[in-house]
Amino acid sequence: SELVNLFASFKADIKADLEEIIKKEIANLNVSVRFEEQEKKYKALKKENLELKVIIAKQQKVIESTRRQNNVVLFGIDETVGENVDLLENAVLDLCNKVLTVHTSKADLNYVRRIGKVGNKPRPIVVSFVSNWKKREMFQNVSKLKGNRIFVAEDQDKETQSQRKELSQVYTQLKAVGKNCRMRRNGLVIDGQFYHYSDLVKKDNSETVVDKGEEGDEEDEGGTSEVGVSDALTKSNKRKRIKKNQQEIVMPAQSVSTNTLKELFRARSDSGSSTKSSRK
Repeated sequence: SELVNLFASFKADIKADLEEIIKKEIANLNVSVRFEEQEKKYKALKKENLELKVIIAKQQKVIESTRRQNNVVLFGIDETVGENVDLLENAVLDLCNKVLTVHTSKADLNYVRRIGKVGNKPRPIVVSFVSNWKKREMFQNVSKLKGNRIFVAEDQDKETQSQRKELSQVYTQLKAVGKNCRMRRNGLVIDGQFYHYSDLVKKDNSETVVDKGEEGDEEDEGGTSEVGVSDALTKSNKRKRIKKNQQEIVMPAQSVSTNTLKELFRARSDSGSSTKSSRK
C-alpha cells in the first residue's frame, strides 16, 4: 500500500505540473492573440489617420482658396515712409477709380495691407474685396494699366506660386521662339490649346501619358508647331527637377517629337480669364 500511495502522490505531482505548464502556454497564447489584435487595431488606426490627414489637407486647401478668392495683389505702387492704412487704402482707391475706372469705395474693401519684408523696392499690396464682383471688374480692366509699371495678380498660395514660376519659364522660352502663348490659371494656352500644369508631374518616377485637347473649336492644322513647343520646353527646363510632397516635377531633358508632345501636357478646355496683367 505504501508503494501505491507513493505512485499516487507522484501521479498527482505530474498532473499538477502539467496543469501549470498548460496554463502558462494558454496564457502565452492569449498574450500572442491579444498582441496580434492590438497590432491590427494599430494598423487600422494608422491607415485611418493617414486618410484623415489627406482629407484635412484637401479641406485646408479649399479653405485657403476660399479665403483668397476675393483678393488681388498689386505690384509697383510706391511705398512711402510712415505709410498707414488710410494712405494705403486711398492709393488703392485712386488706382481703381482713376486708372482702372472701376467705381470703388472703402465700403468695398475688406482689408488692404502690404506683404513681405521691407527692402529697396515697394512691397506688394494685398487687397481683399468684400465681393468677388469688384475683383472681376478689376481684372476685366487691367489692360488700362498698359504702359504703367503697376500690375495686378491673383493672391495665390506658395504651391500655386511655385507652379506659376515654372510655367513662366516655359512661357518665356515659347515666346522667344515665336509661339502664340499666354498663361492661364494653372497652365498655358499654346496656339489655341490649353496645357495643364499637372501633366508635367511625375509620381513615383512613372510617366503620365495624356491626350491633347482643345480650347473652344480651335485646332492646330500644321504638324510642325508642336515641335517648337517641345523644343522650347526642353531648352527651358533641361534636367530641372523640383521635389515636393514626395512628387517630382520633371521637365524633359531629351528632344521630343511631335507625336510625344502629349507626354508633356494634357490638353483641356479652359474658359477662365487670365489672372495676371502683362508688365508693359
